[in-house]
Amino acid sequence: MQRHSWEHGTAMNAVLEAGDMKTLLRMAIEAAYRSVPDGRTAMVAANNAVTDPVSPGTGILASIDCLKGDLSALWSGKAPEETTLGLAEDDVMTALGILEPAAAGIAGWVRERAPRDKNGILHHVMNAPEFWADSMYMLPPYLAAADRKAEAVKQMRGYFDAMFDKKAGLLIHIANAETGIWTDPNHWATGNGWALMGYSMLLADPEIPERDELIREYLLILNGMLPWQTEDGLFHDILDNAETFVDAAAPIMTAASVYRGVKDGWLDRKYLPAADRMREGAEARQDGIGFIHGACGAPTFDKSGMSPEAQASFVMMEALALQI
Repeated sequence: MQRHSWEHGTAMNAVLEAGDMKTLLRMAIEAAYRSVPDGRTAMVAANNAVTDPVSPGTGILASIDCLKGDLSALWSGKAPEETTLGLAEDDVMTALGILEPAAAGIAGWVRERAPRDKNGILHHVMNAPEFWADSMYMLPPYLAAADRKAEAVKQMRGYFDAMFDKKAGLLIHIANAETGIWTDPNHWATGNGWALMGYSMLLADPEIPERDELIREYLLILNGMLPWQTEDGLFHDILDNAETFVDAAAPIMTAASVYRGVKDGWLDRKYLPAADRMREGAEARQDGIGFIHGACGAPTFDKSGMSPEAQASFVMMEALALQI
């Protein structure tokens, strides 16, 4: 599917979860090719995104690791067909020459150039001092993959503190980073789903700091969402507003996070029945071609339709479900 930066990054993570390193490498090179001078990747159009173009970073780093492993194997005498990617040494070096500068660019963007609040928490867009729930997926997993674990936790918990609605037990969508005012106080289902996937990716690392607090925050959101599950296992676009359309994307994201948490041993299996209902509800919306219908739809995400993020999250959900 056609993709913007966050959609490309999410699709890369899905391919990585499925273990298809050759496809991941191709997607990583394309993300690097579409870098802009400030270090943001997968920029298919001029836009104000801050954290969205960071999301391909996880797949870029994984591709570099795979290439370096293959290079070591080639230098030790293995034939290309015996390596993960099946590439000759010249091709490996060419790919590294594309991806390593891109990885450095992302690191520089996050460390030095991206706009942030007084505490160092990155904004979501360039043209407004705003935090979005989406950033809880776009940024912290990359930071953890880049071995900046403490910074990953700092960013995640900063977003949680700014956007968690204690009364509702849910995340709001957008908060002003300077005033703290909730500029979009709606409990957007997909925003909560983004956050849960981000938490589950951080918690997949057994050495991530502040694990207990991260698990506590994850459970607050998950337990806040589950009462709003519909009869077919899905969620309304605004979780606590039954007049909004029923969305398949958020439950796919939520189920993926539950399956990862159970697989990794930090989440109680009692959440599996709810996740299975989400999975079944989403699978019922898949057509014979493979598209998921009835998701929060691209490109404006204000109506029912299809989206690359729903498709990618579906791949992640299925891959993780098969590991339970």
